[in-house]
Amino acid sequence: MKRIRLLILTVITAILLSGCNFTSFDTELLLTAPLMTPSDQEIQKSISSAIGGSFELVYPKSGNYQTPIILADITSVTGSEAVCFYTTGADKLVSFIILENRDGKWVALGLKKSQATGVERVSFCDIDTDGKKELVIGWQYLSGQENGIEIFTLNGNNFLESVYTGLYSEFLTFKESVVVISKNSTAGTSSATLIGKGSQKIEVLSTVSLNNAIAGFSKVQSAPNGDKKEELIFVDEILENHTYTTELLTATEKALNVIAVGAKTVRVRAYVCTDVNGDKVPDIPIERQLEPYTRNQTEERLSYVDWHSYNEGELKYIKSTYTSVNEPFYIELPNEWLKSFTVERNANTERMIHFYMLDGDKKEPMFSFRIFSQQEFDDKKLQEGWVQIGSANENVYTYRKDGEGLPKAFTTDANSIKERLKVLS
Repeated sequence: MKRIRLLILTVITAILLSGCNFTSFDTELLLTAPLMTPSDQEIQKSISSAIGGSFELVYPKSGNYQTPIILADITSVTGSEAVCFYTTGADKLVSFIILENRDGKWVALGLKKSQATGVERVSFCDIDTDGKKELVIGWQYLSGQENGIEIFTLNGNNFLESVYTGLYSEFLTFKESVVVISKNSTAGTSSATLIGKGSQKIEVLSTVSLNNAIAGFSKVQSAPNGDKKEELIFVDEILENHTYTTELLTATEKALNVIAVGAKTVRVRAYVCTDVNGDKVPDIPIERQLEPYTRNQTEERLSYVDWHSYNEGELKYIKSTYTSVNEPFYIELPNEWLKSFTVERNANTERMIHFYMLDGDKKEPMFSFRIFSQQEFDDKKLQEGWVQIGSANENVYTYRKDGEGLPKAFTTDANSIKERLKVLS
């Protein structure tokens, strides 16, 4: 028996060290739960007492709250309440409970069951402006079904009540409202819906149609629109013809509006809105095609991005960058390069690119840029002329000068490219 146990342990260790992906092997069985604080332990005891039995905690998959016990000031009276997601029984459907700390004891305010099998994410906002935050939950259902959004409120007697349900692809919460982005797969339509305080209750205040050719969403984000009392919502979309675009919305307390920028932003590569000028507002990418070339006997064409901010109804140019869609970086491009340069990927590695100056039909080598893993970047790479100009997340970003005798505007060195390199978080 000892030999059998030793053999099993050896096989498991070999699988883990190999990095292989065995779908039938559940690595979660080897993980231990995080240590519980005394407060967490008291909360768990209160949950068990409230539901009258054992349970298993559930973690939200994404968002700002990714713990099964979420402390949040919901009532603005007694300090933080605890929102806890859990499952009981064989069906594994998710329930949740809200508890309030009263003189050191956690007392249940409300408990709800769902038909969901998981929690995608959780958020809070005071939609009805009564001083109590509503709980906004993104539910996950069985594989293949769309996610569901549900909004719960604590009424005057602290009774937990569901006030809105629907399907969603993405949702955003603001101080006093929620915007739901959704694609209706059956009808083939997409829309954005504003949920807020109506005349007497929480309700849908505004709905606008989005591009009907949407196959999915790559990113949805928001930012205040300057000094105006409205939010800008940037919706990066994947279209059915395998292109990409951005739709821009504005959201006030009562209405949504679509800003007509979509036709200008259609692109071949999966660029998403990114803050490139440091003002904490996403900027919109407009793609510019570079010269085609042959790579591994296949024609390929890369591109660069002209970034634009939205201001007073117009898209305003900020700067141009070579932006990778596979790696988290961009390199700012001088204006002098824009009409006389191109970029090609290396034939042997996806993580190396070559910059060229265009001189009529000639391509003059300028420099190469390569990303190494920390382990790869050793003395041999230094001997090959690669100079480190940045590092992040076990990656080393490097520069190699390839050309001599170029015009001053096209002459580079490690420091000049380091200044233009931006590694994204």
